[in-house]
Formats: sequence, C-alpha cells, structure tokens
Amino acid sequence: MRRPYFLAIIASVTLALAKMAPGQVDGFVIEGPTAGGHNAPPRRHLQLDGRGQRL
Repeated sequence: MRRPYFLAIIASVTLALAKMAPGQVDGFVIEGPTAGGHNAPPRRHLQLDGRGQRL
C-alpha cells in the first residue's frame, strides 16, 4: 500500500521555511490574507457605537 500525500496547510511562507512536521511533507498549501479565517484582513472600516461595540 502506497503512503498518501501529505500537504501541510500553513498561514504564511515563513512557516513553510521552518521544519514543522516530524515526517516527510510532500508540499504546502499557503493560505494568504485572502483565504479568510483568522488571517483575513477586515472587510470594512471598523465602526463602533458609543459603548465601543461594533455597528
């Protein structure tokens, strides 16, 4: 039985340069700021009400 490919999903190119996995890594999927999630830029200018809550 052949070993399946292992593609590490990482948040930046800098992390690709560091050895993160103890085994063989076949490639990387690098999610940039347009991927969404915690790495995404704000959708619009942050607007707060009088109590500091988002509008």
